[in-house]
Amino acid sequence: MNYQLVFRSRYGQIAVWGLLAFSIFFLGTVWWADGFVQMLAAVPFPLGIVYFTWWIWTWPAVIVDERGIAVRNQVRTADVSWSSFARAEARWGLYVYATPTADPAATPSPTDTATPSSTDTATPSPTEVTAGGRLTIGAVDPINLDPDDLASKKAIYASAVPARGGFKTATSKEAPPTPPLNLGKRNRVVLRVTPMVAARILDEEKFYLENPSKRPESHTAREPLADPGAEYQGLRYRYNFLQIGVFVAFAAFWIWRILF
Repeated sequence: MNYQLVFRSRYGQIAVWGLLAFSIFFLGTVWWADGFVQMLAAVPFPLGIVYFTWWIWTWPAVIVDERGIAVRNQVRTADVSWSSFARAEARWGLYVYATPTADPAATPSPTDTATPSSTDTATPSPTEVTAGGRLTIGAVDPINLDPDDLASKKAIYASAVPARGGFKTATSKEAPPTPPLNLGKRNRVVLRVTPMVAARILDEEKFYLENPSKRPESHTAREPLADPGAEYQGLRYRYNFLQIGVFVAFAAFWIWRILF
């Protein structure tokens, strides 16, 4: 994989630009009516609203490249390596399932693992699992309702790919079309798609990485992306302290102006 895919919300950027235009109009009106000093005093309020909208709708993203999958939400970012990525699922939004990073301290040592006795591993005879010539529940293999073992995985919600289109779209059995990547002209593609399409693309990338000989030419960039860095290690979380700090600063200023 020599390119990068970035999933973002379709309408988040529109909302930010719309609020920014309204803020400029608002500040211009204050300047014309009350003067430049009053305009400067009013700047933090519309600027804070624009920042909050940007943080909630535009900042989140799902960044996919050879390092793995970075699910960037408002408060924290999850870095998922390809080896830890299990699958993606569209369920009222995009969910990325990853194998949790094992805690070495919680791994049992060989001496702590008891060897099962012969009585524990013995297979019951047919007479023990039948009753009146009929098979009992214990005589047949149980149905595996979780073939991907998702119950043991960590489900990470990607706020950058929210569900949209209402109940009809969310429950539709017809998969929407996948947009072309146009990797012949670029090596970084921004996609604003539905959760179902995003999940399909992520699963396809996992398949192509595991089966490089089956990767089509359309999934290879003509000009490779610059080295993005080392591959992610398992599943790791990191908090977006800078974005959180800016929001706290705006909120503190608003509270100070209201109370004092």
